[in-house]
Parts: sequence; C-alpha cells; structure tokens
Amino acid sequence: MSLFRDLKRIYRDGWKLVWRNPFVSLASIIIITLSLFLISFTLVFYGVLDNSLAKIEQRVDVKFYLLPDTPKPELEKFVSQIKTFKGIDKVRIITKEEALTNFLKRYEKDQLIRRSIDELGENPLGPSVSVRAKDPHIYGKIVEEVNKRIVPDFPYLDHVNYRDNSYIIERLNLFSSVARKISYALIAFFSALAVFIVLIFMGLVIYSAKTEIWVKRLIGAENRYISGPFAVAGIIYGFFSAFIVVATVVPVSSWVGKLTQSFFGDMNPAVYVHNNLIPLTVFTFSTGMMLGYLASMFVVRRYLKK
Repeated sequence: MSLFRDLKRIYRDGWKLVWRNPFVSLASIIIITLSLFLISFTLVFYGVLDNSLAKIEQRVDVKFYLLPDTPKPELEKFVSQIKTFKGIDKVRIITKEEALTNFLKRYEKDQLIRRSIDELGENPLGPSVSVRAKDPHIYGKIVEEVNKRIVPDFPYLDHVNYRDNSYIIERLNLFSSVARKISYALIAFFSALAVFIVLIFMGLVIYSAKTEIWVKRLIGAENRYISGPFAVAGIIYGFFSAFIVVATVVPVSSWVGKLTQSFFGDMNPAVYVHNNLIPLTVFTFSTGMMLGYLASMFVVRRYLKK
C-alpha cells in the first residue's frame, strides 16, 4: 500500500504542477505539439514516398518476347522454369491475341498500321512473358540466368526488352536509393531537432521551479518525490500534445492530399494516414509522452546532482 500511496501522491503533485502554471503548461504543450508535428510530418512523408516508389517499381518489368509459332507446352515450361528463380514476384503470360489487342489499341489512330495488319490476314505477333521481380535491382541477373539456364534448350525466344528498359531501371534504382536515404536523414534530423527544442524548453520550465526543488531537498525529500511530479507533468504535456496532433493530422493530410494529388498523382498523404491511422496514433501518443517524460527527468536530474 505504501507504494500505491507514493504513486498517488506523485501523480497528484504532477497535476498540481500542470494547473499551478497554466501559461507555462500551455506553452509546454505547444512546444511538444510542434515537435511531434515535425516528427509526424517526416514519418508521413517517408511513408508516402516509400509507397509511391513501391508502386512505381511494381510497374517496371522485363518482357521475354517469343516467336509466333511457340508451342503452348514450351511456353508453359518456359514460365515454370522462370518461376523457380529467386526474387521473382510475378510471372504473367501475354498471349498472341492479347498482344495483338494491345498493339491495335496503342496504334488505333494509325490507319496505315491497321490496314497492314488487316492485309496480313493473320496475327504476326507472338506471345510474351512478363516477369516482375521483388527487387528491381535483380532484373539484370534474371536475364543472365535465363540466357544461361533456359535459352540453350529453348529455341523460341525472340528478344528481351531489358536493354530497352535498363536505363529506366537503373535511373529508378538510383532515384529510389537516394530518395530513401534523404528520407532517413530528414527523419533523423527533425527527430533530433524536436528532442533538442523540447529539452531546452523543459529546462526553462523546470528552472522556474528550482526554488521548489531546492526547498524539497533542504527538508530531506527523496529524489523520487522531487523528480516524480515533473515526470508526471511531462507525460501529461506529451499526452495532450499527441491528442492535438492526432486530431489535426487527418484534416491536414486531406487538405495537403488535394494539393499533392493534382501534381503528383499517387502521392496522397491522406490515403497513407487513413490506412495507417492506428499505428500512427499509437506512435504519436507513445512518442509524445515519452518525450515529455525523458525531457523532464533529464533536466530535473541535473538539479538533483548539484
């Protein structure tokens, strides 16, 4: 029961600190709120960017174009062999009929091409196999493996579009790598900046109560009775700050999403926030309360060591 009474007392004194200086408490909540906004903004930015890059990467593939007279059993055997390779995400067969439909759709306004196809009287296109990798960095290796393990016993391969797409794939890999590294750097920078701002401000807040700390030490109060209320106050500041951030992140992301969607299409933060609202909420509340707690404890312990 003694432990329960101690915790109750510390909790009560923490709330007293919050209500005793309403302007200081309000300023503390505003500072932590701004810090959480910085952290949340960078996390949402990274999440949206990562999702957008993943969607772009999913659109990139390598196509193996086969001869028009490729037998169906050989085509199926070719596909089954490719599926055994490591890192394959999806393999899809594009039939001769589908290839012709796509070709005519692409050149539907070119009457010369359409007349040429009609004069042939038959489908001149062959089937193809679209291969999508889990990692776009390995497309070159997949083509090498096909040439090494399959092509010697497979006389129906016409050509591969990897050389045509290699520049795009290389540029995409480079852009994805650089963009993710920049995102990591932004997350680290803004997180460190947020912690630095909160530490400085909490230092000023607790400095204003240094007389109270000195009196408690003078009468022989234990460190937990001195630092505990400040820790509780920091947690309360963090809780209300997180509540403000969570309450505003949905309407703000929706407003920003309308702007970004008109320029960047799939890069819509509102969709990302909606799909990840629960983990973002848990992260924001835990980060806010932890930030307030650690900043308070760090500053108070400096006075306790004097």
